[in-house]
Amino acid sequence: MAKHEAEFPPLCVGDRVRRGPDWEWGDQDCNEDGEQQEGEVIAVYSAGSDLPWFNVKWDSGADGWSYRYGPSVHDVQKVASFQEKVRDILQRPDGLKELIIPLKWESPIKQPSRTQRAKAFLHSL
Repeated sequence: MAKHEAEFPPLCVGDRVRRGPDWEWGDQDCNEDGEQQEGEVIAVYSAGSDLPWFNVKWDSGADGWSYRYGPSVHDVQKVASFQEKVRDILQRPDGLKELIIPLKWESPIKQPSRTQRAKAFLHSL
């Protein structure tokens, strides 16, 4: 695996991200106290360029913002994959309940729902 691939692995819907090295979007990722937040990729699309764009819902509640992530530019950086996040939650005593309840939110863009992704992941274990 190339050094670049190790530093910037592919992003998928459900992955956790934070501000990346090429960030130029002001405080879009900050809470009301100005602290940078992590967020979740909720959609992937092409904006007519060679780079994919990723729509992120920030933990601060802000969503609808899109960021570049490709070979030459990284507005965001992966913190954890969806699968890692689910594995961590399932290790907790009430993990399954904690996982299923928040999965009711769905992206307005036609993507597999969180419930569908969770079921597929659990089936793969």
